[in-house]
Amino acid sequence: MSSRVYVGIIGAGKGGTSIYKILRGIEHVEVIMVCDISDKAPGIMIASHDGIQTCSSIEVFCQQEMDVIIEATGVPEVQQRIEKLKSRHTSLMEAEGANLMMHIIKEKENLSEIKRLQVKLDTILSSAQEAIEVADIEELMPLDVLEKKMIRLALQRYGESVEGKKKAAQTLNISLATLYNKIKTF
Repeated sequence: MSSRVYVGIIGAGKGGTSIYKILRGIEHVEVIMVCDISDKAPGIMIASHDGIQTCSSIEVFCQQEMDVIIEATGVPEVQQRIEKLKSRHTSLMEAEGANLMMHIIKEKENLSEIKRLQVKLDTILSSAQEAIEVADIEELMPLDVLEKKMIRLALQRYGESVEGKKKAAQTLNISLATLYNKIKTF
């Protein structure tokens, strides 16, 4: 699906603002206008800052060419007015549909936060594991064995991507080429 969907949002309060914030980050969706009776509504301020057209008039709003209008006010009179003024080729997502979309968006945000916390926790647990492994080095051992342990720890911490290996090499104070050579010998 490569065609763009041009969207307008009426109602730039809490719900409309959340919808705007999500839609502006979707590749094939372009929000072309945000409308609210208050020029101080949070969604109006953010959209203006982003260079998106804003207005306070349903008449002006409905003159825009768009594929979908999202009615985020929940006011029946606003919905009726939009129905009268919009192009017959423009779809209207009523407040109930927008509300459902908001619940989906909220769940997506919650999942994103859980993933972010999981990455943080993985980092903490990895660091704790590294500390345990380093603390276990109580007896003397050959340098090559110690070197392997330190390289493994660095790769666990920074990952095995090219960027991770660069960070590991830098931390171990060796060149990236040396790190690759040592990994080959393991």
